[in-house]
Amino acid sequence: MRLAVLPGDDIGPEITDATLTVLDAADRTFSLGLEYDVHGVGMQAHKHYGTTLPDAALRAVREADGIILGPAGMTAYPPAPDGGINIPGAIRTTRSLCQHSSGTHEAWRVRRPPGA
Repeated sequence: MRLAVLPGDDIGPEITDATLTVLDAADRTFSLGLEYDVHGVGMQAHKHYGTTLPDAALRAVREADGIILGPAGMTAYPPAPDGGINIPGAIRTTRSLCQHSSGTHEAWRVRRPPGA
């Protein structure tokens, strides 16, 4: 199962690291086959790419079986025309469009591996 991991801002990376530690333990115990596709988002990404949600991160969200999104400090984001994209809102829209095109109606459905 491939998970897009977007650590977020502020305490987001710390929370995301703790989450991945727990998931790694579960993966070792239950042989879940977890794979992580980690992408920087938020103000860190804005400094490097001029947007809080780079195209590569959005592409990873579209292709992933699930998403781990750390807290984001959106109150510090610049206006949308200056690259300040509302990450949770954009992901909800993206996942909803992906899921609806496949015939389901749950924007946050995670694909389950066979037998799960």
